Order: sequence, then structure tokens, then C-alpha cells
Amino acid sequence: MSFTRQNRRKDTLGLLPVVRDLKNEDEHSESEHVNNQMRKDDSICDTLSSPLFRIIICVVIVVVILIYKSDYFHYFHSKNEKSSRLIIKTSWNYSKMLYEDDEGKPQIEVIEILPNCGLQTICSENAFPVHIYTGKNKTDFPKLCIMGKYVMSFNRTLGGRGINVAVIEPKTYTILAVNNFDTYEYNSSNLDVWLQNMFKIGHIIIFFTFDEASKKLTKNTRNMLYKMGSGKIQDLRYRCQWYLVTQMGIQGISPYEKITYSHKNNWAEVLDERLCVPFHITGSPILVDDLTNNQQSFCSNTSLWTEELSEFCNESNKH
Repeated sequence: MSFTRQNRRKDTLGLLPVVRDLKNEDEHSESEHVNNQMRKDDSICDTLSSPLFRIIICVVIVVVILIYKSDYFHYFHSKNEKSSRLIIKTSWNYSKMLYEDDEGKPQIEVIEILPNCGLQTICSENAFPVHIYTGKNKTDFPKLCIMGKYVMSFNRTLGGRGINVAVIEPKTYTILAVNNFDTYEYNSSNLDVWLQNMFKIGHIIIFFTFDEASKKLTKNTRNMLYKMGSGKIQDLRYRCQWYLVTQMGIQGISPYEKITYSHKNNWAEVLDERLCVPFHITGSPILVDDLTNNQQSFCSNTSLWTEELSEFCNESNKH
């Protein structure tokens, strides 16, 4: 029996009928399909078994593990979220989040998460934890933790030489700004302008130095900081370490201020403070004398000099 079926038909010109072997055509088409599929399978197998593919897979696995194990996973996660208010779940110290608000204001980079900023005791509901670290020298970078999140650390953010500043809005528990002013190399007039325009009554401001901050810190800036609650800014000298936590509109001197003094051109003792800052800071009515004039008057009396006093007065004359 013949398995060949002939298909006869005339074309429009009346030519001889066309004869086609459908069985052979089907077998040929199926054979080509099988061959193409085999070649495709061989190509996939070659790719999967190649050393380069194995290396790529290993690298991807390692990267994924590192991201999830690293502290920076929290940073990458928080970068993708926005909120105009901070979420409160258990306490002020563990659940406040620092994100960009819905109006698109500059986002604060969160470098590291440390519950309660490392304090041993939990702050009250009317206060929040802060860690201020001024650095031992110019290579030991400053750190600032606010409400469990480091916004300055490892020289990754705006923290740097001079005076570092952070602004907190206490009603919404939001960090509004983090900034640095290099008052060693540049005149502090930019800081003056920023102080005049940035703050509103009730804002909490954290100031602290790194490396050297006194060289081009003007008298006008010192007076502005004094009016904002500083009782020690007039004492800031070469390589002194200083911090101030105050509130805009404070009456008197802030109780959250400390300064250490340098000796023989070395850096002063580092300030490494962990404290609970209240959302409402009450100032002290104590008036602060102009210590600059008193120091100059004291040092002008050379009959009182000793070796230590000579060092003190010589350092003061450098400014």
C-alpha cells in the first residue's frame, strides 16, 4: 500500500497539476524541530556547566549573604521608606524612625542602628537618648546617635572638622538637619546665617566640635551661641573639645554642655557622652562672665606665671 497521497489541483493558468509528498514533508519538518531542540538543550547545558557561570552564581550568593548580615542592611532598608512622622511602638528609644518626609525634604542618612544609643537605662517618655563622640584626634572621626540611630559616624556623612550641628523637632521626633561648618579653614559667617534662618522656637539643637573649631570662630558667632544657651563657648580654644545640647528659646544656660581643654598643642580629652535629653530643656539663670577678657587680664600679670600658667596663656595668645 502506498502511503503517498497526491494532491492535484490546477492553478489559474491551467498548468499541470502539482504533486506533493506530504508524508516526507512532515517527517522532514519534525526532524528539523528535534534537531533544533537538541541544539538548544546542548547550549543550555554548556552554559550551566561552564566555570564562568558557576563563579557568577557564587558571587551572587556571597553578596546576598553579606547584605543581610551587615549592619548596613538597616540603612539600605530605611533609605526606601518615607514618613512625615516617626512610628512609635514600644518606647521612644527603639521605635522612632528617621525618614524623609512626604514633602521631599532632605533625607538624613542612617549609618548604624544601636538601640537606646548604647545607654544602659531606658530614657523616660519625656526624653530621648543621645550619644556624642568628639573624636580623640583628626583621624578618630566624630559620632552622633539620636534616638537609636547614628547620623554621623565613620566619616560617611556631613560630620567633619569644625562644628557639627543636628536639629531635632521635638513634637514629631524628627531630625530636621545635620550639618558641618569648618570653622578652622573658613570664617564662621555661614554658621551665623544658618543659625538665624534654620531654627524655630522649641527646636532642639546639638552642637559639638571635631579636630579644631576655634581658629575662625568669630566673636559674633560665640555671642549667638551664648544667647542660645551656651555658658562655655567663650572658653573654646585651640583643639578644645566641646558640645552643647540646647533648645531654641531657652531662658538662661543649658545644663547639657561640657568642654575639655588642650595642652601643649595636643587635642583635649575626648568627650564621649551618652545622655537622655528632655524634649523641653530648662535653662539655668546663672550668668556667665566674659572669660576672654578675664583671661587676658590675668595673663598680662607676668609676676603670677608658673610653668602651667605660662602654657595656658601661650595657648590663649594663638587666637
